[in-house]
Amino acid sequence: EEKKSAEAITAHRIITTVGSSPLSIAIDVPDNLNDRTEDGDSEQKNLAELSREIASLEARLAENQQQFTKKPRVLIVTSASTIAATDAEYVHQWRVRIEDIGNLHYPAAAREKQLYGDVRLLVKLKANGIVEETTIMASSGSEILDRAAIESIRLASPFEPFPKELAEKYDRIDVIRTWQFRKNKLSAKAG
Repeated sequence: EEKKSAEAITAHRIITTVGSSPLSIAIDVPDNLNDRTEDGDSEQKNLAELSREIASLEARLAENQQQFTKKPRVLIVTSASTIAATDAEYVHQWRVRIEDIGNLHYPAAAREKQLYGDVRLLVKLKANGIVEETTIMASSGSEILDRAAIESIRLASPFEPFPKELAEKYDRIDVIRTWQFRKNKLSAKAG
């Protein structure tokens, strides 16, 4: 009989850990949850409430962990970036393609009106070579040039998928570059 009561005690033990974690969830424990009563029904009710709360917290934690693991691994390339040679080669080839396409389609209206200027863009490029998003970070002040910069991305798309080595490290590259429209020439400079 002594063995049975020792097993019963160990069967009801709850083990917890304490420590900091980037995936923490704060919970509010009702004050009355810690109140012990002689009434077995009330204690069962508190245990049932606690069990539901634990299940809810576990579900929220699982959801947060899933969202955390879904975050893309992103390489951000700016003028200040220092990147590996293989990564730099891919970005270089990407830039050359944009400049070639952009120069082939240099806007006639910009030539006629002798419009020159710089457009700073953020281009989010997925590992499969598809552009996820293009955002104007700094306008040239000319709608024609701003549209031409974005159009150079659209016309050059899709790009080559990331090389294996790059794709193993990153899901996306965010490139911040300045499209420089000069007399009859487009270039994409870092920054």
